[in-house]
Amino acid sequence: MATEEKREAKHLIFIRLVLGLIFILSGVLKMINPGKFVFDIQAFDLVPYRLAYFTAIFLPWLEVIAGISLVIKKLYLGALSILADLMIIFIGILIFAWQQGLSIDCGCFGEWLVIKSFPLHLLFNFCLLFGFICLLIKELKLKSA
Repeated sequence: MATEEKREAKHLIFIRLVLGLIFILSGVLKMINPGKFVFDIQAFDLVPYRLAYFTAIFLPWLEVIAGISLVIKKLYLGALSILADLMIIFIGILIFAWQQGLSIDCGCFGEWLVIKSFPLHLLFNFCLLFGFICLLIKELKLKSA
């Protein structure tokens, strides 16, 4: 394996671990206070209370399980696909909220980290999405080889 390939492999492992740990942390922090997360979801005024409640219970578990799958690289392609799709949804919701002039907390990291700047939050989410896309492209190349 050439030096350049080793460097790329190390970078991809780092990206995979960071993304996995971000989603594990995000999910666990939401699990700590699901009531606040229901409130955060409802602030977007996109779904009825029952769906917000279901989302507040289900989504953190999905994030944690998918994050663990990234870290241990089991069910890897599925975890990548799920988390990339979630990022696209989160970005769409943030753009909607920004266009509506809402000044709300998305609830991404519970009460631990609140990002009130929409441009900064969008930049963060696009960086995460870019990481998922890089990992997906590499994985799909490996599968087709």
